Amino acid sequence: MNRTAANNIVNLFTSILFLTLPACATFSSHGITEVPKINVANVKSLPLRNIPANTLSLTIMDNRDNSLRENTAELQKELQRALTAILRSQGITVVKENPTNLLFSVQDQQVGEDKEGCVKMNAMLAIPKVANLYSDAVSCVETKSPVSTVTMGSNISQAYEMGLTTVFKSLSTNLQKLTPVKK
Repeated sequence: MNRTAANNIVNLFTSILFLTLPACATFSSHGITEVPKINVANVKSLPLRNIPANTLSLTIMDNRDNSLRENTAELQKELQRALTAILRSQGITVVKENPTNLLFSVQDQQVGEDKEGCVKMNAMLAIPKVANLYSDAVSCVETKSPVSTVTMGSNISQAYEMGLTTVFKSLSTNLQKLTPVKK
């Protein structure tokens, strides 16, 4: 390869690098310490059948590390809003007290080198005298530099949306296996 061709390759690589890095650098970092902004439309849920009277209560727990819990009340409020909307879209009413309860917890989770962009979710749907159904998900969203393995940022909102999709699909599958409760 001659010197001119080598210089052209270096110039091309440099141009690509400088065009790509500003886009990554502007990617906002929203990690596990922040309250997600969950877009319910991005959460895909299969029909939730066999919930008695299509009514349940909802309990939300923040099980993240103590050092990450500076905004527990805001996180619980956002999860209450999102989960209620998802359940409502399935024809399920959320009430303050009900024997059928969905216990939902979140915690931090490190996957490989990434801890900021990961969330672990656990759900237990307790239907008295019928079953306790469990579902969990670990979801991570991070952006890496296209030219190295350096993490440029994370998006915890997308991680929550993907994790919620997994949790609700699992609950739906498990609910379909139940024999409906006779009234």
